[in-house]
Amino acid sequence: ILYTRWEYVDKDVSLQQGLWTMNPDGTRVALHFGNTITDPPVMWQAHEIPGSRNVIATLCAHHGFPVGALGIINHSKGRENPAALRCLTPDEPIEPTNRPFAYPEVTGRSDKQRRWAYRDPRPIDESLFLCAYGGPASGGPKRYRLFLLHDQGKKMHLYGDRRVDCLYPIPLVPRPKPVTLPELPQAEAAYGEFFVRDVYTGPLASLARG
Repeated sequence: ILYTRWEYVDKDVSLQQGLWTMNPDGTRVALHFGNTITDPPVMWQAHEIPGSRNVIATLCAHHGFPVGALGIINHSKGRENPAALRCLTPDEPIEPTNRPFAYPEVTGRSDKQRRWAYRDPRPIDESLFLCAYGGPASGGPKRYRLFLLHDQGKKMHLYGDRRVDCLYPIPLVPRPKPVTLPELPQAEAAYGEFFVRDVYTGPLASLARG
């Protein structure tokens, strides 16, 4: 299960909502990407892209609606590496960073509502995605329509309604049944081991070593 959550512990109130995974029974919670990424503040509506281990998500503000830019996450480049996140929407750009900055500085970055931007991404394959788009913000119809988005940023209008918003496109195609994971033996689930390789990685990166 791929999900996002508020990670308040020793972190800023608004900038720490990365992507996490867990088994369907709630075991083996693990970071997928972005626990120290400060921009974008939130990665919502994440879906695994068929044929790859990459994920597409909506990149947006920590409060409000899941509307903003769309981006592809390749966490094999590093679970805290801004270069692992690539923006797909040049008209709604975002520059991923894990550079610390104070909350007032967030204004003007991606921690703001981008009304009539992108939302509801659904992957078809590694290069094509369905989404809803209501823009442009200035001069647009101010109504969400369904689009086909290419991974190079080009988009094609598929469907719109003059009366209501069109949201949440879902491809009607066969999908493989999710893998069923066996339950862990009680002895294995009862304990574990971990180690800290470098305490100066992450929130303590600004401190002098030693």
